[in-house]
Formats: sequence, C-alpha cells, structure tokens
Amino acid sequence: MTRDDVLAALHRNILETLPDLEADELLPERNLEELGATSLDRLDILVGLQEELGVRFPVESLSGNRGLASLADLLSDSSELR
Repeated sequence: MTRDDVLAALHRNILETLPDLEADELLPERNLEELGATSLDRLDILVGLQEELGVRFPVESLSGNRGLASLADLLSDSSELR
C-alpha cells in the first residue's frame, strides 16, 4: 500500500463522512478538526479506512493536529500499523 493509496482512501472516507465538504477543501496541510470532523467523525473515517484498506490503524492515528499529508505518511508507514 502506497502513500498515494492511503491518501486517496483518506479523501474518500472524509468526503463520505463529511458530505458538506468539497474535494478542493482537502488540502495537504489541513487537519481533520479544521475540516469540521468531530471525534465520532474521526472514528467513522478510521473504520472506513480500515475496511477499505484491509488493515488496522491505532485510533490515536487520527488524533492531534496532523495535516492530511502527514496523516497519510503515518498511515502508510507499515511500522505504524497494528
């Protein structure tokens, strides 16, 4: 799984979970909180990613102020997977 695969899946799951967002709002430096995701939204995004990519990520992966690009880097790094 490449970083681009993870980033594409992340974008799809964010747009599915937050349907009022437009794709052009998903800038690499923006984080989920800035995009309006609540803690429940972040959990939905994580579950969607796990189902789509067939891997498990630590819940903590989606916490903090990581931008989308940084988050994709973290999630695509196999050492961060559970």
